[in-house]
Amino acid sequence: MVLARITKSTIESVAYNNIFETINTRSYVADPRDPGGTDNREFVYDSDPFHKAINFSDFPYIILNLPETVEPSQESVNSDTQRKSWKQTIIVRTVKDGSSGTRANQGRTDLLNIGDDLHETFENSTVEYDLGSTGIFHLKLVKVGFDTDVIDQQTVYESEYELTYSMRLIVD
Repeated sequence: MVLARITKSTIESVAYNNIFETINTRSYVADPRDPGGTDNREFVYDSDPFHKAINFSDFPYIILNLPETVEPSQESVNSDTQRKSWKQTIIVRTVKDGSSGTRANQGRTDLLNIGDDLHETFENSTVEYDLGSTGIFHLKLVKVGFDTDVIDQQTVYESEYELTYSMRLIVD
């Protein structure tokens, strides 16, 4: 995993890429279809790939949406640093009987395991240290929703998470 330091000219791009790289690291968030991480299939997306997975063979997957809000939260007393707060949505989708359609309730297990991995990742001291070295602090992951839908006679599970964090920039 290669993370970059956030600068005032890369506020959105580098912060997003750092979070994306963290989630896309299989040792943190395992792909249930490729537990060994040898397949190199696309598992984390930056936009909804639902149209690509309509045959259900590309499930499960994660969508890390672009930041919904980036706003100033405070300046330091001597104005040498500035903080910004971020909010991003993470969506996890699985199909009830697994991507092969033959393992009863595998999608539920996959959904819960991916959720566990996300929580463990953003509470991991190494991840906090690594992201902190780029300027990202105060990570907080909250599950904000769950839904099911039936598409083409297949039950699809969806969990939605909200990731918030702060970013500290050194003001030149």
